[in-house]
Amino acid sequence: MRLYETLSRLPFIKNGYARKFLFVAFMGIHIPILGLTYYLALKHDEFNPTTALVICLICTLLATAITLYVLNGLVRPIKKLVDAINRYKKDRSIAAIDVNTDDEVGQLINHTLDAMRNNEELLRQKQDLMHLFSHDLRNFALNPELLATEIIESNPSPSIKHSAELILQTAQRQKQFLASFVTLIQEEEKLSKLTYKVKSVSGAALVSDLRTVFANKSAEKNVSLVFSGESVSGHIRMDRDALQFVLRALVDNAIKYTPKNGTVTVSFSKQNHHFTVSVADTGIGFNDKQAQTLFDKFSPLIRRGTENESSSGISLYLAKQIMKKAGSDIETRSNGENQGATFSFSLRTYRVR
Repeated sequence: MRLYETLSRLPFIKNGYARKFLFVAFMGIHIPILGLTYYLALKHDEFNPTTALVICLICTLLATAITLYVLNGLVRPIKKLVDAINRYKKDRSIAAIDVNTDDEVGQLINHTLDAMRNNEELLRQKQDLMHLFSHDLRNFALNPELLATEIIESNPSPSIKHSAELILQTAQRQKQFLASFVTLIQEEEKLSKLTYKVKSVSGAALVSDLRTVFANKSAEKNVSLVFSGESVSGHIRMDRDALQFVLRALVDNAIKYTPKNGTVTVSFSKQNHHFTVSVADTGIGFNDKQAQTLFDKFSPLIRRGTENESSSGISLYLAKQIMKKAGSDIETRSNGENQGATFSFSLRTYRVR
């Protein structure tokens, strides 16, 4: 950092990071020329080609060493920032990087640290909100539920019993909403810590996981799970657990909104350097207007499945956010209500040597 700060004191390059690089490169290029010129000025009467060549080589090596040393010093602030970001992602500790420069790197470091501090404050507020929802507000919903249950068990008049049942239903819905909200906050926090690296993916492994997870659920509704493209494989920039979460969310959604004796088809394909996944069903479908809110938090389209299965809509929302972080999106298609639906996404594939 000292070299970087020293160069930042020079008036003609202090406000530009690129200028510092260009200045160091310019000086490094001219050291051999200056060394050879100095030798010729001193020994112009006794010029020796061999000596001149040796001096030129020495000056070139010296210039290379000095230039690399100084350039490494210029890159060091960026390395410190990368280390600070990795440390924050690991244990949420914010490093102190003292930079008092006005060039692009100085602004980048200061703005990044400010963003990390603001993010930490938002996370703290989110945790406080989660605690409020999971404890205090949950108790507020629990009390009317208990009272309504006691009233119903005391054999009251039909009108009072009906009112108590309405109160009980409302309290239970409030509890479900609070539980869903807390789950959403927890999952969003996990999502913020995800880092994606290039990893291998296999259609066969994904199919095996889906068959295991949904064997009972599909059997209960007599929904056929059909797979194609199991032999497809490749390397994608995405966490394997995150990919499985997205697939499970889409397949679970498809089974939930497909009537008995329906079919859910999961297809894998690879073309044009993209790994593509498609989940199609013969379920209730949706229209163009409904498609715009399918992935919203607590979407207004949230409704029970074809066999009265409960749903919060959180899984689809989180699946959408995971795919966005992976640089992709989930596309939807349906010919209308009761015409089935198709959810698909594509991820770029990479060559790994």
